[in-house]
Amino acid sequence: MCTLELAMADPTDDRLPRIAPLLLVGILAYLAIARPGKLEGESGIAYLLITSVTATAVAAYVGWRFHGLLPAAAAVCLLWATDQPAATDPAFAHRGAEATFLATLGLGIAACSRQGRPGAIPWVVLTTLAIGAAALGWYRLDMAPTGDLVSQDRLRHLMLGLAAVAVIVGFTARGATWSDRAKLVGVALAPPVAAAIAFRLVHGDWPRLLEGGDWGAVIDEWKGAFAAGDWHAGGWCWASTWVAVPLVLLGIYRTVARGRRQARRGEAPLAWLVTVTAVGAILALSNRPGSSGSLALVAVGVMLSVFGVADMAQAVVERFQLEPPQPGPSSVPRVR
Repeated sequence: MCTLELAMADPTDDRLPRIAPLLLVGILAYLAIARPGKLEGESGIAYLLITSVTATAVAAYVGWRFHGLLPAAAAVCLLWATDQPAATDPAFAHRGAEATFLATLGLGIAACSRQGRPGAIPWVVLTTLAIGAAALGWYRLDMAPTGDLVSQDRLRHLMLGLAAVAVIVGFTARGATWSDRAKLVGVALAPPVAAAIAFRLVHGDWPRLLEGGDWGAVIDEWKGAFAAGDWHAGGWCWASTWVAVPLVLLGIYRTVARGRRQARRGEAPLAWLVTVTAVGAILALSNRPGSSGSLALVAVGVMLSVFGVADMAQAVVERFQLEPPQPGPSSVPRVR
């Protein structure tokens, strides 16, 4: 019976990034062997390479995980066309933190999708990526120079919140074992905790965690942006307003709807992680200096746009598609 249920399971439930982790591990090995200690140099090729690859891998994985290869390819192409980093851009120094933010999303979705699923190799891959995120992302947040400390603090707060939400989302998966949940907690929460402890041991002081952010100014920032007419200047609006805004709004709606559908089926509502990531980034960063070149905003704008179109098409197909019967006793009376 268990074999039959696994055979009938949606193959997308077992999707994990395969090419992306190999690329990321290769880049991390290159940085560790060929360029030790050079990642914090914002003008370096390594800095640009690791941040760009991380964002591309996460955008591709989100497209692939929910809708397949074509949306993943579309997300990669759109991100490549819209992400135009420049060392003189105020947001360039934040690419490391923003790449860590996006990596937190990717790790959260992947770890939540493994709840109740067999196999040790995916957890080995996720653990390796989590170690990389801790060492090259979380640990270096307070070491990289920044021209906008408020944006940096808000990103850190968003990352901490996203990691916590990933644990909550994963715990809702039906059939997950406590072993799976422990692994989820390790992948999601161990990077910031381990990085904070390491920072304390090396530098003798705790890194900034919950300090700053000036969240009370977010409403005033949006009021000022609407008054000035530049509310769409953030990188999330990757095309003309008439194209990007409807697609982004559609993407937000479809992530909420897809997550609700997953929850009704007893699955972890993975799509809600995309909702939290995108809405949080847009609200917190859109009206900060250099928001037009923000890697996080460009990435979430692309992911939402691709997600909205692909999921709308999938919803149309699902409306005319018969789902397999749920496991358990049948509610149809037997004919004698």
